[in-house]
Amino acid sequence: MPKDPERRQLVREGVRQLRRMLQDPAYETAENDGVRCENLAEVLALVVAQARDAGSDEVLLAEIVLRVSGLHRDDLLDARAILAPLGYTDIAALLRRLARSAPRRLTWKERMKLDAADRREARATSS
Repeated sequence: MPKDPERRQLVREGVRQLRRMLQDPAYETAENDGVRCENLAEVLALVVAQARDAGSDEVLLAEIVLRVSGLHRDDLLDARAILAPLGYTDIAALLRRLARSAPRRLTWKERMKLDAADRREARATSS
């Protein structure tokens, strides 16, 4: 595994490359491979399987996918709860590390307060 600054640079480059690929119109019309994942744990297991098959660093690829996705803390911890008992220890450690800095999901009450503030601001600017 590369040193920490090298790894961070690899992740940044990978995130930029994946975002460019996802924004490419050709990607939207690409043929469907028929793979359907129901949750984040399944997506990560698929990423790990493909990385192992290609001989790549599975944790690095998983981190790139997770950083592009911008998931909430709860989603990351839910995936960790599934993958850790299945033996994906490195991925579980990554999920825990990313969950520490991931945004938490707002409660219904917090969302309603934000919506009310947005409505008040919209009324104030339209007057």
